[in-house]
Amino acid sequence: MKTLNKDILKKPIYCGVNCETYRVFNDKLKDKIRRRIISSSGYLSSHDDPVFIGYVGRNQRRKLLPCFYLLDSMIRSGNIMMCSNGNHPNPIPAQYNYEWQYNKRPKWKPGRCPCGCEPVPAEFPNFVFWLHTPPGDRGWNLPEMEDAFGLTDKVTHTVGHKILQGISESEFASVYNTFDIYLSFATEGFGLPLLEAMACGVPVISPRVAASQEFMQRLGLFWEPSDIYMADGS
Repeated sequence: MKTLNKDILKKPIYCGVNCETYRVFNDKLKDKIRRRIISSSGYLSSHDDPVFIGYVGRNQRRKLLPCFYLLDSMIRSGNIMMCSNGNHPNPIPAQYNYEWQYNKRPKWKPGRCPCGCEPVPAEFPNFVFWLHTPPGDRGWNLPEMEDAFGLTDKVTHTVGHKILQGISESEFASVYNTFDIYLSFATEGFGLPLLEAMACGVPVISPRVAASQEFMQRLGLFWEPSDIYMADGS
C-alpha cells in the first residue's frame, strides 16, 4: 500500500481549467458550431436562432434534472408574471396545487405579486436545452420525461460518448461555446463544469450553496435553494 501511495503521489493532480483550451471562441466559429448542431438535430431546425441553455454533468437524482423540464413547462404555460407597477423587478413564479409526479406535466396557475397588483405575463425568448448528460444513466428517465412534457423538439443530448469515457477537452470547449447560458440546479462540492463554462465566457446560473458561491462570487448569477420548493406556493 505504501508503494502504491508513493506511485500515485508522483503523478500531478490537476485542479483547475486549462484556459488555452477552454476559451471564448470568436463569433464566426460559434455560429458555425451552432448551425452544425441545429442541422444535425433535425428537430431543433424548427427553432429560429434559439437561445441555448446548457448543462454538463451526470444524470443523477441529486442533480435535479427534472427542474429543466419544469422550468420550460412553467414558461410555456404563460403563467410566469411580472409586477405591473414595477415595484418588483424579478419574475413571479407560477404555482401548482398538487404533488407533482415526474412523468406528468403539471398544471400551472399565475403567481401573486407581493404588492397586490394585477401582474402581467412575462416575455421570454425562444430557447432549447442542450444537456450534456447520458439519458440512460442511473438517475431520471429523461426520454420518458421529454415525451410527457412535450419537449422532444426542445432538448438535445451530446451523442457519441460513454459515461466514463467522455469527449476530448477541445470538443468540450466547443460544447460550452454553443451555450448562451449555463444553468445548474445541483449542489456540488466544487463544480468544475461551472468553472469551465465561465472560462468559455458563458454566463452561469447556480444555486447559492456549496463551493459555487465562493469561486463565482460576482462573476455569476445565483438562485436561492429555497426557490425550488416555492412551485406549490408554499
